[in-house]
Amino acid sequence: MKTTTGFCPEKYDKGEKIIIYGASSYGELAFWGLKQNGLSPDYFRDRAVIKDKYMGIPVIRPREVEKFKDDYIIIASADYFHEIKNHFEKKGMQHIYDLEYLLLDTEIEIDKLTKRARDIFMNKSNYIDVIYQNQGINNINFTRIQYVVSERCSLRCRDCTHLMQFYQHPQNINLDSYKDSFDKLLSVTDSISEMRILGGDSHPHST
Repeated sequence: MKTTTGFCPEKYDKGEKIIIYGASSYGELAFWGLKQNGLSPDYFRDRAVIKDKYMGIPVIRPREVEKFKDDYIIIASADYFHEIKNHFEKKGMQHIYDLEYLLLDTEIEIDKLTKRARDIFMNKSNYIDVIYQNQGINNINFTRIQYVVSERCSLRCRDCTHLMQFYQHPQNINLDSYKDSFDKLLSVTDSISEMRILGGDSHPHST
């Protein structure tokens, strides 16, 4: 069940400010979606970002957002979407929007996007799935899960997010055990929007 409305420029009161929550790839898509409609955000807001500007727009700190209760918040994030929405509602925000209109009904120029934003735009149905998920108190919904099938890797990338270069005795994961775990997960989960199968390096994995 969808509990937010897509930000639509025709219904925007131009006397209010626009704040994009999410200073990363989804925020980049929101930025260009607004630009395509002749608008520009006044601020970005992101708890994890410490820089002062993103896309040339000021980034406000979490404690500052309460000053903008009458303004427009666009949630540009798929992770923790409904938790973010609930947080703003508790803060008394009245105008909370999602990206559905900006992603589906706006001709964003792909060439202007970074690679990550372009990949998200090409798979925008994942975001739409997230905002339509039923978020009842007893529902369990995952935006994304990742299965690492191998700790082996022929590279030693310094910034590897899975720290493969630090495994002293890397091994492949037992696929039968993974299957059992995944079956158990599916039995107690209401929805999974995206599943990624990762390494290591998949080539040395024996099937």
